[in-house]
Amino acid sequence: MFNVSHQYDNVFVICRFISQVAARYTKDAVLLPTLSDRARYDTEGIADYFVHFLEKKPRGRIVEGNIKIGPNWAQDAGIYEFTFQDGSSVQGRYSFVYSYENGEWKISNHHSSIMPEKAVAALKKVSSQA
Repeated sequence: MFNVSHQYDNVFVICRFISQVAARYTKDAVLLPTLSDRARYDTEGIADYFVHFLEKKPRGRIVEGNIKIGPNWAQDAGIYEFTFQDGSSVQGRYSFVYSYENGEWKISNHHSSIMPEKAVAALKKVSSQA
């Protein structure tokens, strides 16, 4: 059975080897990450993002998710939260599209963004202090 949550745990929380993380993505995958303004369109770019992300020693959990499975594809969308070694945390929306290629599930599209309500509140707070 295809278990997106299991894939998520293995890729982002347990796995410390960047090449293994990047290998979970298709060769032409798109990564629009939470903690970077730069879109990643290839294995090298995806690996580069996770080098910096994993330096923060994240612990992640899925707050809520919705999984849909089709022929040779699956998607998972919802909300996840990461807590970092320094005690900071970020909650974000996520979506993954998985493709079944050569007998393996791979991530073909991964989008993640910080929850907008908290970002807008922070901007309002900064603006009111100016």
